[in-house]
Amino acid sequence: MTALAYRPEIDGLRGLAVLAVVGFHAGLQGMAGGFLGVDIFFVISGYLITSIIVREHAAGAFSLRDFWERRARRILPLLTTVVFASLVPAWFLLAQQDAEDFAQSLFAIFVFASNVLFWREGTYFATEAEFKPLLHTWSLAVEEQFYLIFPVLCAFALSRSPKVLRRGIVVALAIGVALHWYLATTDPRAAFYLLPSRGWQLLAGATCAIYAKSARAHVPKPVGAVLCIAALLAIAIAIARPDNLIMPLTVTLATCALVLFANERNPAAQLLAWRPLVGLGLISYGVYLWHVPLLVFARHVISLTGDPELERSVALSIPLALALGGASLALAAVTWRYVEQPARNRSAVGFGRLAVVLAGAWAIILAVAATIMATPWQQRTHLQLTRGFDPAQSEAFIRGMRANDVQPWTARMIDDGDCVFGRLSVDRQFLQRTEACQERYGKGVLVIGDSHAETLHNVLAKATEGEPRFIATVADGGCRIAYQSCFYPELARSLASGIGDRFRLILYHEAGSNSILDDQGSTDTQRAFARSASASVYREAIDQTVDELATLSQATATPIEMVGIAYEPRINLARAQPLVSGWIPRPTVRRQFEDLDRAFRESADKAGMAYHSIAGIRLAPSDRILDDG
Repeated sequence: MTALAYRPEIDGLRGLAVLAVVGFHAGLQGMAGGFLGVDIFFVISGYLITSIIVREHAAGAFSLRDFWERRARRILPLLTTVVFASLVPAWFLLAQQDAEDFAQSLFAIFVFASNVLFWREGTYFATEAEFKPLLHTWSLAVEEQFYLIFPVLCAFALSRSPKVLRRGIVVALAIGVALHWYLATTDPRAAFYLLPSRGWQLLAGATCAIYAKSARAHVPKPVGAVLCIAALLAIAIAIARPDNLIMPLTVTLATCALVLFANERNPAAQLLAWRPLVGLGLISYGVYLWHVPLLVFARHVISLTGDPELERSVALSIPLALALGGASLALAAVTWRYVEQPARNRSAVGFGRLAVVLAGAWAIILAVAATIMATPWQQRTHLQLTRGFDPAQSEAFIRGMRANDVQPWTARMIDDGDCVFGRLSVDRQFLQRTEACQERYGKGVLVIGDSHAETLHNVLAKATEGEPRFIATVADGGCRIAYQSCFYPELARSLASGIGDRFRLILYHEAGSNSILDDQGSTDTQRAFARSASASVYREAIDQTVDELATLSQATATPIEMVGIAYEPRINLARAQPLVSGWIPRPTVRRQFEDLDRAFRESADKAGMAYHSIAGIRLAPSDRILDDG
C-alpha cells in the first residue's frame, strides 16, 4: 500500500483557514466571516479521510480499528492537553454561571457532544459566546460524530462495489445540502452546530476524493488555474463580508475547487504552498485549539480588572489580540512537537499506554467538572481571589446568587405539549400547531421578537399555568424586526396568507440596546453605556421598528402591541460580573433606558400602536445583585 502523496497546498489551505478563524474570534476588522474557516476544515477533512479509506480498501488493508485509532491519536491527545490546561484559569477566573457552563462543556466534550450542548445553549454569534473557553470544540464534535459513522458506511458500500459508494455519497450530499438550506432559514442554530446540517461539507470533500481523478482529466489545466484563483477570491470576499445563507455554500465550493485543481503548480497552488503558510497549516490544529481559551480567559481578566460599572469588555485591543494570536502559535508549535508528533507515532507510544494516560487525564477533568457543579468550592476560590471577599462574604454572595436565580426565565421557551410553545422560526410544526390550537381554544396570542421575547413567553406561560390558553412565540436571539432578517419575512408572508386569523393579538418585545448610538455612531455596544454622556437615542431605528410593526399589523389585520424595550445595557445579571459589594446599575444607564422607553412610546403613539412600558419594573431585587454585603 502506498501512502497518499503529500500536498503542501492542502496544509497551506489549512493555514489560511485557521488565520481566518483566529482573526474572527479576536474581533479583527475585515474578519467578520472568519468563522467560515471551519467550513474549509470540514471539506479538507472529508477529502483526506475518504482518500485514505478508498486507497486502503483497494489495497485490502482497510481496518475500522486502525482508522479509529489514527483519528484518536490525531484528535484526543492535544484536545485533552488544552482542556486540562484550561482547568486552572477556569477555576480562578470564572464566575458562577460561567463556571457551571464550563463544567457542562467538559462532560459534553468527553462524550463527543459539545456541538449539541452549545446548540441548546444558544447562538455562536452572541456576546455570551465570547466568554465560553471551549465553545470551539463544537466543530471537533461534528467531525468525531462523522468519523464514527462514515467509515462504517464507506466500508459497507465498498464491500458491494465502488459504484455503490460513489452513488451513496452523491445522494447523501444532495440530501445534506437540502437539509442545510432548509434549516438555515428555519432553525439557524441547528444548521450551524449539528452533524445532519454540517455533514454535507465533509461529504463535499468526500465527493472530491471520489471524483478527483475524473475531474482533473476532464478540466483543462488553464481552466483549473482560473477556477483556483476565483476560489481564493471568493473565500477572501466571504471572510470579509459574510452572508450566513449563501457564503457557506460559496466557501465549500471554493474549497472543493482548490482541493481538486490547486495541485498543478498553478499560481493558486504556489501561493498556498508558500512555506510560512504551510508551516502554519501543519500546526493549525494546535492553533485552533489554543487560541480560543487564550482569548476568552483574557476577556475574563479584563472584565475582572476593568471598569466595575460595566459587565465585561468584549473587544480586545489590536496589540493584545495579536499578542494572544502569537501565543497560540507558540503553544501550537510546542505541543505539535511534544504532544501531537509523539502521540501519532505508533512505534514511540503504544495505544494501550496512550489510552491509560488519556483516561487518567479525563478522570481528573471530569472530577473537576463534577466539583464545580456539585460544590461551592470553586466559587469560594474565585470570590476570595478576584474580589477579596472573606469566607463569610463569599458564602453570603453564593447564597444571594442562588436566591436571585434567573434561570427559569432565561431557559429555552416553555412547551407544555399543548398550545403554549415557542419556535425559532415559522416552520411546519408552528403552522400545524397553531391551526390545531385555534380549533381547540379560539384565537390566541402570538409573541415575536428577540431573546427577550423568549423570556416574555416564559413569563406568560408561568403566569397562566392551570388555565386553558393558546400562547405561541416565534423568537430568537438578536432577531429584531427593524433588520427584517431571521424569521420576519417568512412570518409576514404566513400571517398575510391567513394564519393571522388564528391570533387576536401580537405582542412584540426586544432589547433596546440597538437603538442607542455610541460616540462613534455604532449601536448595541458597551461604549454607549460606558460613555453615556456622548451617547444618543437612535430615533431613526425606533421609527423603523414601529413602521415595520405597523406594516405587519395592516397586512394581517391583527392588532400589534409593543411590550416596552427590555433593559439591556450589556450587563448580565445572571453572571454578575464584574461585581463589587453593593454594585448597582448606575443611574446614567438607567436614565438612558428611560429616555429610550419614552422615545419608543412617542413613536408608537404617533403610529396609533399600543405601547406597554416596563421601565418601572425593578431590574433585580432592590435593583442590586447583593444585599447585606
